[in-house]
Amino acid sequence: MYVEQEFPAASKDQSLQMIHDVEAALGRDIESLEWMSPETKKLAEEKLHLMPTRWAIRISGGLSNVDDERGDALGNSFRAADFESHRQLAKIGKPVNRDEWEMSPPTVNAYYDPSMNDINFPAGILQSPVFSIPQPLVG
Repeated sequence: MYVEQEFPAASKDQSLQMIHDVEAALGRDIESLEWMSPETKKLAEEKLHLMPTRWAIRISGGLSNVDDERGDALGNSFRAADFESHRQLAKIGKPVNRDEWEMSPPTVNAYYDPSMNDINFPAGILQSPVFSIPQPLVG
């Protein structure tokens, strides 16, 4: 719901352009590295182009299933932590869910996950004042 309400299609288009600009800049950086052998540069370029450009809806941790109690912030915190611990343990032995992010959609931050080889920009950082259509992050 947050993304639908706060992230218009024009922002998505601008974000995609920004992602392509960052990828191109990283490619130029790889090419200019003097310490990297041609074989390693080729592998680095291949890895760069394996980074997916896709839109994912963060899979919710299901915190709406936690029994929260008004006026019991500490207890709610313990119940949420317990719920998340069980959710994480339930993942053991199952395939990795590539649509699950480390951050929620309204988070104002971004990160690179080397184990998944992806860069994640939650919708929160792709809004003013950090990001806007007239003033993109990458020039």
